[in-house]
Amino acid sequence: MEKGRNRSRKMMGKSVALGICAAAAISVSGLCGVAGAATFNVNSRIDRPDDFPGDGICAATVIAANPERERPAVVRCTLRAAVMEANALPGADRINLGRGTYRLTYAGYGTETEGVRGDLDIVDKLQIFGKGKTLTTIDASGLVNPKMSPNGDRIFDIHGPGIVTMQGMTLTGGRAMGGPWDVRNQEQGTELVCPVVKPADEADGGGILNRGSIVQLKDMLFDGNLALCDGGGVDNVGDGIMVMTGCDFAYNTAIGNGGAVENDEDSIMTITSADFQWNNAMENGGALANDDSWLIMSRATMTYNSARGMGGAVWNGDSDPMSLRATTITFNSAWDGGGIFNNDGFLTMRNTIVENNAPNDIVDQQIQEGLPTDPMF
Repeated sequence: MEKGRNRSRKMMGKSVALGICAAAAISVSGLCGVAGAATFNVNSRIDRPDDFPGDGICAATVIAANPERERPAVVRCTLRAAVMEANALPGADRINLGRGTYRLTYAGYGTETEGVRGDLDIVDKLQIFGKGKTLTTIDASGLVNPKMSPNGDRIFDIHGPGIVTMQGMTLTGGRAMGGPWDVRNQEQGTELVCPVVKPADEADGGGILNRGSIVQLKDMLFDGNLALCDGGGVDNVGDGIMVMTGCDFAYNTAIGNGGAVENDEDSIMTITSADFQWNNAMENGGALANDDSWLIMSRATMTYNSARGMGGAVWNGDSDPMSLRATTITFNSAWDGGGIFNNDGFLTMRNTIVENNAPNDIVDQQIQEGLPTDPMF
C-alpha cells in the first residue's frame, strides 16, 4: 500500500507540472516578441566561433586577413557565433538558418558552456529556426577529430533553467561519448561501458541533451545520432520539460537505454505526430525509454526498432506514468516485450495498435494497487 500511495502522490505532483507543458509551448513560441531580444541571421555554413562574444554582433572570422596580398579578413555570421552571442546577451534571442547543411567541425572537449568548441552549448533563452527538416541540416560528424575529440561530440547541450525552441531542421552525426573515455578510463581498460564513463549525463543525448530547461521541438528529424549511455537522439533529464511535435527519429543508437529518446530524472515529455524507425538500444527501449518521469505520446508510429534487452519500441520504468494515444507499434523486436515492456509503470493506452512484434507484443508488469482508475491526463 505504501508503494501505491507514494506513486499516487508522485502522479499528483506531476499532474500539476504537466500543465506547464501546454504553457511552455505558448511561452516558447512568444519569445521572439520579448523586448530587447536579438535576432541573428546566419549567412555562413562554416563552423567558427564568434570574435567578440557579448558585443551584440554575430561575427566570426572565417578567412584570416593577408596583409601581403592586401586581402582583408572575411567575417560572417556562423551558427556557432550566433549561439555564443545569444549566450552572452541577456534576454530571449532568435537564430535564423537558411537552406543547406551546417557542418560542425570546430572540435574539442572541455567543461566550458559557451559553445566555443565541440557541441553547441545553450545557457539562455533561445529560438533556432531552420527552413524545414528536409531543407536545413546540422551535421556533427565533423567533430570526430583524431587530435581534438577522437570520439566526436553531441550537437546541442541545453543547460537549465531556460526556455528553448528549435524548429525545422535535421540533426545528424551527433555522438555523446562522455569525452575522452580512452584517456579517463585507462586504469579500467578501454571497453566502452556506460556506467564507467558516465560523468553527469555527459554520455547522454547524441543529438540534444536537455538538463532541466523547457524545450519545444517542432518539425525536426533526428537521424544517425549515437549516445554511449542513454538517448541516442534526445535525452531529457533533470526535471526537464520537453514538448515535441512533428518530430521523426531514424537510425539513432544508444549503448544504454532509449535508442532514439530517453525521458529521465523526474522529467516531463509530450510527443505528438512522431515517427520512429530503425532505432536501436543495446539495453532497453529501442525507440523510447521512460524512467522515473512522466510521458504522453499521441499519433505516433513505431516500426523496425530493436533492443537487446526489453522493450523493442517502448520501455517504461518503475512507477512511471505513461499514456499512449492513437499510436501504432508494429514489427519491433527485443529479448522480451518486442513492442512494449512496462516494468511496473502506470501505462494506459487508447486507440493504440500493438501487433506483429517479436517475440511478443506487450509485457505488462503493472501493479494497480493504489492507482486511480483513470489517469489525470
